[in-house]
Amino acid sequence: MSNFRLGKEFDSIICLSSSLLALPNFKLIEKSLKKMYKHLNQGGILFLDMSNHAKEIKECNNIEEKESKKFLGGVLNSTFLSYKKGKKWREEWYGEVKKGKKIFKFKDLWEELIYSHERLELVLNKIGFETIEKYSSMKGDKFYKRNSWRRIYVCQKVKK
Repeated sequence: MSNFRLGKEFDSIICLSSSLLALPNFKLIEKSLKKMYKHLNQGGILFLDMSNHAKEIKECNNIEEKESKKFLGGVLNSTFLSYKKGKKWREEWYGEVKKGKKIFKFKDLWEELIYSHERLELVLNKIGFETIEKYSSMKGDKFYKRNSWRRIYVCQKVKK
């Protein structure tokens, strides 16, 4: 994500599901944003979907949730545990899928770098992006710093 060269530019780039935050440090996030900038046409749009960790930590730190869902021929039983560990936001997912007489167990760990949105916005500006909109959802809901679960940035390449 931080080291690619496609040999052409695009009108827009979309980076969803906090994928930038899967990188181990902010230096690689900045490097990735620079690569995206280089691959955008002048005036092109960068669409970033990021977690709002302040809200997640406030509402979900060390909270365990259980869920059961039926699907065609089976049941999914899962448990989610979300917590802050150092500079990372972690979500552990584990459970089982029952389909007929078969049981499939799973365990997964998702880890995101906890980032400073102020630092991210400074870096975007330094690279040459202007943040033209901020939303709290893919539906375009108004962003509230303390109450929104997501940070959706719509940025435009303004400097060459």
